[in-house]
Amino acid sequence: MKIKSLRSKGEKGITLIALVVTIVVLLILAGVTITFVLDDGGILNMAKEAALAQDNAQIADALQLEASNCFMENIGNNTSLSLIDYLKTKQIIDGNNVINVKNLLGTELSTGKGTFENKKDIYVLEENGKVAANTTRLASIKMVQLAEESKNVKTYSVVYYDKSGNGKVIGNLNDTGVTESKKTITFEIEDGTSYQIEEGSTWRDVIAKYPDLFSSVSSGDKEYVNYKKGYLYSLPAGGYTLDPDDEVKAQMYFTLNAECIMPDSQLLTSLDGKTILAKEIQEGQNLAYFDFTTNEVRLGTVSKVYIHKDATNFVKYTFDDGSYLEATDYHPIYTQEGWRSLTNRNGYETPQVGDKVKTENGWKTLTNIEEYKGLEDCYDFAIESKDGQKVNNYFANGTLVQGSY
Repeated sequence: MKIKSLRSKGEKGITLIALVVTIVVLLILAGVTITFVLDDGGILNMAKEAALAQDNAQIADALQLEASNCFMENIGNNTSLSLIDYLKTKQIIDGNNVINVKNLLGTELSTGKGTFENKKDIYVLEENGKVAANTTRLASIKMVQLAEESKNVKTYSVVYYDKSGNGKVIGNLNDTGVTESKKTITFEIEDGTSYQIEEGSTWRDVIAKYPDLFSSVSSGDKEYVNYKKGYLYSLPAGGYTLDPDDEVKAQMYFTLNAECIMPDSQLLTSLDGKTILAKEIQEGQNLAYFDFTTNEVRLGTVSKVYIHKDATNFVKYTFDDGSYLEATDYHPIYTQEGWRSLTNRNGYETPQVGDKVKTENGWKTLTNIEEYKGLEDCYDFAIESKDGQKVNNYFANGTLVQGSY
């Protein structure tokens, strides 16, 4: 009996040790499994990386196809549209060259949904001249050869910024078209015409593009832009006639040395003293003028409203009755000696303090002339008499000023 009892205790001891060993082994295996699954190099991360690699490959391949399509369209249409402009036209990239995944692939991915502001989880094209030696998977060897030989070729890296903001180049694209097109600037002239030129061009480029309309003229030791309808044009933002080598930097509105009054000027619209602000008047409304034939104030009709953008050279005339007039220095006012303007206009003399200036009721005395710079949209008007004749004047702030035809 004693021997049997010893065997039983021995078996129990062995069983307990085996259990402990088994548990330890299972814990080790569990740790290894968790590490294998969840660690940076684990199976889950490997799966994520594989999915990301597949997304990246789809983006890179689709962009290569679009580069090929752009090239073929340029060949077929005999154009030289840049890849960037082509992708923008198709709304595949935005102004920051960030790729719209859905527009590129026709479906969404789990990646590429971030924003440009923090550069996280986005695909973006970045210009990279150093990557040109890498193979760019265009449609054919011939296309690659043309891309490499083209003087205008630009290379872009397709970069993926992950959710931590780390960038990785996932492909390269050759642009076989021209460099990215510049913004088009439209400059308008008050005779109703408008012209376009690329941003960064000089006025000499304008002359070269429109030789039938523009030329350069010399004055002293400088050249100026001449509009061939007989006018030298000034740039309102600077107030001076342009040198042809000056660069066009923004959208401009050209005027014939802007003849206009300020938008808050009060215009006489009736024979009983009613007025309206210049900025509020519209075509077809009444506007009072002075008939030099009958020496009477009459009512005409506004046939055209001119808004001169960004005029800059102004003058403030102050009178003895407390009124004042603000207008461009080119705008004539009527005095007892006739029309006068502060700058040379049609041979007019310059107004002087003490001049008598025409009002709707008689005359007032000019007491002060103050020139100043600004940047303002101002107004002028063409008026017709009730019998359809053109009239060249109206009353602004009680002062007879010249109008447009």
